[in-house]
Amino acid sequence: RSLQLDELMSRMQIREDIDQLISMLQRRYSYLHLKEHRALEQLEAYKTELPAGITVQEFGISLQKVTNQFGDGHSRFDGLKLAQMGLLPFKTAHFEGKVVCHKEGALLHEDFPYLHSINEVPVAKLLDVVQEGMIPNGSPQYVATFRAFSLSYIGFAMHQLNISEKELTVVLMNEEGQTL
Repeated sequence: RSLQLDELMSRMQIREDIDQLISMLQRRYSYLHLKEHRALEQLEAYKTELPAGITVQEFGISLQKVTNQFGDGHSRFDGLKLAQMGLLPFKTAHFEGKVVCHKEGALLHEDFPYLHSINEVPVAKLLDVVQEGMIPNGSPQYVATFRAFSLSYIGFAMHQLNISEKELTVVLMNEEGQTL
């Protein structure tokens, strides 16, 4: 049967889904034993570690963290609808080691173009959170670009940090590190 993202899963459902995923990986993922990762070990551990009563979406995010290790750029769980968790009202991009904020083709603020923090969480921490949950392993350039882009899914990052505030306080900075 089809599950809704906010539906709670039982421990038995979690175990059955993980067993099915392991079976599919062993039969169909040709690179499973060629890469340096512990995906099968982590999936086995999840069967006992994941609490009963998590939502389908939380379960999908947990599994996504495992498949990100494959680094093939193709392994992912579709339908998690991370945008519904909340988006920034502007776009973010990687530029010379920093995160630039822009909207409709222009910088968000001409003199303070870089993201410093959101709700007092430093940009470096936010980048780490989105990388862990959303970004597949890959080249340093790919990871840096996709990390910055993925900050747009701020609701996901805040959820991972257990921050439930709906209002965002965004602090920008200039080239010298001074904040606005």
